[in-house]
Amino acid sequence: EYIEVKSAESYDKIIHKILSEVRVVDDLKPVINKYINLGFIKIEEKDKVLDILKAVVMHPELVQFYSRDAIIKNEIDIYTGSGKFLRPDRLILINNSVVILDYKTGKKLDKHRQQIRDYINLIADFGYTNVEGLLVYLGNDVEVVKVH
Repeated sequence: EYIEVKSAESYDKIIHKILSEVRVVDDLKPVINKYINLGFIKIEEKDKVLDILKAVVMHPELVQFYSRDAIIKNEIDIYTGSGKFLRPDRLILINNSVVILDYKTGKKLDKHRQQIRDYINLIADFGYTNVEGLLVYLGNDVEVVKVH
């Protein structure tokens, strides 16, 4: 899928797409280089993109979820049992817990919280008892919002 960078919205899509390929911190530079080579990111934007992504993966509330100690599933389809699939951005199994991350840009909306709650309920239906949801808002600063 080709994303043409002409607007802030398409830029956000590229950041989101890159995050879908980053499993651990060490993946950042190779994935960014891949997107430069594919023509999605200009070489002069590399440092800016790297700074944005580092702000996510090195965030004090998130860094443990980009660790080799975690089992990480990015953009995985989960069947609901009622003919639908849900696809959280990042599902992490760590320390007998399941953590769901969903990346967002723009304004905080109630539907974002509901989406995370739907993910939490679905994972709980599989028998997991310790499930946490986090909305990760990307912007000038990274903001993490816990959803229960």
